[in-house]
Amino acid sequence: MPYLDFMKAFPSIDVPFPEDVIETRVIRSDAGLVVFFTFVKEMRLPVHAHGAQWGTVAEGEIAFTIGREARIYCPADSYSIAAGVEHGAMIKAGTRAIDVFEEPDRYRVEGVRRIWKWPPRTVSPCKSPVPAGAGRILIHVLFKDLPT
Repeated sequence: MPYLDFMKAFPSIDVPFPEDVIETRVIRSDAGLVVFFTFVKEMRLPVHAHGAQWGTVAEGEIAFTIGREARIYCPADSYSIAAGVEHGAMIKAGTRAIDVFEEPDRYRVEGVRRIWKWPPRTVSPCKSPVPAGAGRILIHVLFKDLPT
């Protein structure tokens, strides 16, 4: 089953594989990265390691080697890879997988130049620091005439 049409509006990520081999859509937060992979052609994922990863096969088949364990993952199977564990795979054409990475910057999100962080920094970008309590004074001035 293909991913839903609205998901095509999600940004893609910069992966070291050609677009005719793999398509991606991504949701990113400061806490992690969720990637929807579509493998257009069969491909070999070289052995590598990074932060923790969890994934599930939505469609198709992945022959994964995680650490010293080799297993074939089918639709509805999920896998968990601890941080630093080497893994690699053979992925069949037509496979769709959803992977969650603990590293929010594991891949560069295309079209995003800067990720704004919230809450904003506590130090003012002005040359002098904001006096303590200034925020409370501003809020009081803005809302002083509102009924309680």
